[in-house]
This record gives sequence, structure tokens and C-alpha cells, in this order.
Amino acid sequence: MENKKTFATSQESSAYEEAERAVNLQTIKAYNAVYAGIVNSQTFKNIILDVFGGDFPERTRPTNSITEIHLDDLIKYLGISKGETLVDLGCGRGILGLRIAEKTGANLTGIGFSPASIQQAMQRINEFDLKGLVRFYTADITSTGLDDSSCDAVMCLDMLGMGANKIPALNEILRILKPSGRFVYTTWEKPDVPFEMESQLLEETGFKAETYYAIKDNDLFRLFNENIIDKRSVLIKEMGEQAVESILSVAEDSLNSLRNKEYILIGCKKNHQDNL
Repeated sequence: MENKKTFATSQESSAYEEAERAVNLQTIKAYNAVYAGIVNSQTFKNIILDVFGGDFPERTRPTNSITEIHLDDLIKYLGISKGETLVDLGCGRGILGLRIAEKTGANLTGIGFSPASIQQAMQRINEFDLKGLVRFYTADITSTGLDDSSCDAVMCLDMLGMGANKIPALNEILRILKPSGRFVYTTWEKPDVPFEMESQLLEETGFKAETYYAIKDNDLFRLFNENIIDKRSVLIKEMGEQAVESILSVAEDSLNSLRNKEYILIGCKKNHQDNL
């Protein structure tokens, strides 16, 4: 499946690339503001605590849609164990990857595009007693810099939507996974969309889907996002307007998704034919 854009002239190509870089830079700045703001906001921390309660320890409270409840399922589908290498693409503050590494003894490589989130992830390593087993760095999920067939498992949570980077990202994941490696990701899908559509895309990029199930936490997700919107004024005071506007945009989009979509976890392995 082709994912290349064609241009009539080299000038048009250059203009497109410049615009794409500008959008990427704007996105990075927005996420940097969000991650910097989270550290300073007691209100944001209280929202997470109020919604998810004692479901997970304070140091492992995530900012994405996977919680401690689903951690064991995630580990099972990743099939990761002590001494193996797990790559967390779009790792954010690194919380879930660190938790999995702590529980399994796996080596962790976390990759994200926001320098602020990577800095926070690096600061958390000592909290998990994983020194020497973890590294975090900044890179694009479509160009990780990792060696071919170097990873036992890859996870990509809340990052692999239907955007233009999906196929390049899948190609990169296929490249870095060992022949026996597994890949788990999450996405939002309409309940009436046949899984065959997603499965076909995975097969075309060299994967075979093994697991596909909906995470039934819509009520929690809805309450979390409603609280974010309701506390807008207080959050702006604590986090700054740029950070909060970015968070509000995600919260509003998430509420729209919750009305007609389900949060899906998909587990894959490399297609056997590609391993011959």
C-alpha cells in the first residue's frame, strides 16, 4: 500500500515539506507545554486520583487511556519476559513502560517526540530501581534509529491513529521487531467497523492480528474528560493557557469519540511468510 504524496514541481514538494515541519514543530511545542504543566498542576493530579481512585500507585498514574487494571493483559499480549527488549513508542512520561519493565525484568527503550516528556521519563527511572535496564530518547516513531530485528516486543499506545504516519510507523515497527516479536497498540474504532478492515491493513504491512478487544472503561474516560473541561479556569492558572488548550482539545475529541467509538487494544505478531 502506497503512502507517498506526489507533487507537480520540486517547489511544491519543498513547500509541503516545510509546512509539515512547521506542523510537527507546533505539535512538539504544544506537548512540551502539556508535560511541563502537568508537573505543576495539583488539580490535574487530583482529577486523575478522583476518577481512577486507588487503581494504581501514585508513581504509575498515567496520562493515557491504559490504567493499571489492564496492565497484566498488556504484558500477556506483549509476551515479554526478563532480559528481553521492549520498545515503547510514543512513551510519554514513560510510566507504563517502566511499570512493565519492573514487573517483567525486561529491558526498556522508550521513544517520544516531546523533549519535555522524555526528560520527565528519565527522572523517573530511579523510582523503579531499573538503572542500567532503561533508556529514553527523542525520535519520531517512523524513524527510531534502532537496529533491524533488535526488539522482542513493541507497544504504541494512543499514538497510532489513522493519520498519515500510520503506515510508515507500522513499517518501522516491522523492521525493528525480531521474527518472533509481538506488537500491541491501542486505537479508537466505531463498534460497527469490521475488524477485517484493520486486519487487512496489518497484513498488508507484514503483521498478523491475534488479539482484538474493546476496553470497557468508557464511563471512566468520560468522567475524566468532563472533569478536565469543567476545571478549565483552575488548570489554566496552574498549567498555562497553551498547555490547557491542548488538553481541552484532546478532552473534547475524546468525548466525541466516546459517543460512537470503542477503545480497542490490538495484539499482533509478524506475519509468518515475512519471517521465511
